[in-house]
Amino acid sequence: MSYSDQQRAVVEALGLSPDDLRGLAGALESDERIVSVREVAQAHLATLPHHHRYAKSLNRVMLWGGDDNAAAVRPADVSAWAVRAGAEARDDPKARHGVGAQEALILATRAAFAGAIESGLVRHNPAGQVGLPDRPPSRRGALSAEQLGQAHFALLAHSRDPDLDDLVFGLLRETACRRQGAIRLNQDDMAPATRAVRLVEKYAKLRWVPVSAHLMSRLVSHATLRHDGCNLVLHRQDGGHLNDKWFEGFARRIQSLAWAAELGVSAHWIRHTTITDIERIAGVRVAAAYAGHADGNFGVTGTYTKASPEELRLAHARLFFDRNDSADDPRYEPNLLRRAVLSSGTPVEFIRPHSDVGRFGS
Repeated sequence: MSYSDQQRAVVEALGLSPDDLRGLAGALESDERIVSVREVAQAHLATLPHHHRYAKSLNRVMLWGGDDNAAAVRPADVSAWAVRAGAEARDDPKARHGVGAQEALILATRAAFAGAIESGLVRHNPAGQVGLPDRPPSRRGALSAEQLGQAHFALLAHSRDPDLDDLVFGLLRETACRRQGAIRLNQDDMAPATRAVRLVEKYAKLRWVPVSAHLMSRLVSHATLRHDGCNLVLHRQDGGHLNDKWFEGFARRIQSLAWAAELGVSAHWIRHTTITDIERIAGVRVAAAYAGHADGNFGVTGTYTKASPEELRLAHARLFFDRNDSADDPRYEPNLLRRAVLSSGTPVEFIRPHSDVGRFGS
């Protein structure tokens, strides 16, 4: 088929690319309507729980290519969106490298187009041909007993609300929760009789984690004093609940220490520390369950070797108390600042800070 000058002029005036024309021709030949990228993204977004990791990425896709014909989207287009997402993320002062935003956009687009293929809206998945970016080596790791003590002291020394900061530190340390687990914790998530809290975190997945009777008592008391009609547990002095901005301030208080500022220590480092301790005490299966990681990492055998709630409670009690039954008594405070380390001759030993630098106001 050849184009007349008049037809070519119309195409150029409309700004249509060869891919646009191919997509249009395919739709006309099969008598199908043209499906936009926005429709593909919105359809998948509607299936996701609130605050899902892919939500921000799908909103970016709709903003940058929402009006485009989904059938004409190329892998190069998805790559360009991913690069743009990374650049936009790096403009955020708290961002590290933007690779996570690139990765999330590619995965979100893959999932959206996979759903559209299943629904018969499109025939190909352009994001399926786009590789994920390599993540740079992370400096994040478990804090030493000395670092943990210094971080706790600096947090409270620079706090305008030390009761809340200390309570959140204890929650992070005992449960290894992510910041979203603390932010979303509500009063229905607390089970005092079994000393456990329910965490709602990444991908809206739920998990129950043991806590000490001492921490449970503090959480209940805090919620009673500060809830002001709100079902969330943790609130600031002004009555507002915690959010990402509050956790940025939490990290800044710890980063008043030069070494912590250089490493970028945040709440997530406390999670990393606790998971490492649990692994040293009870092994990788219990640590994975404690962290909320998928059992799929352990293959078929993982189906038969899941860590039980009792194993989580025993590991928690061994890490934070000298006697297991102490975890059941609210009069006994957990040893939040000690670390479990491997040593010769014994399976594990506990290391505390060399001084009382980690103790504040007690």
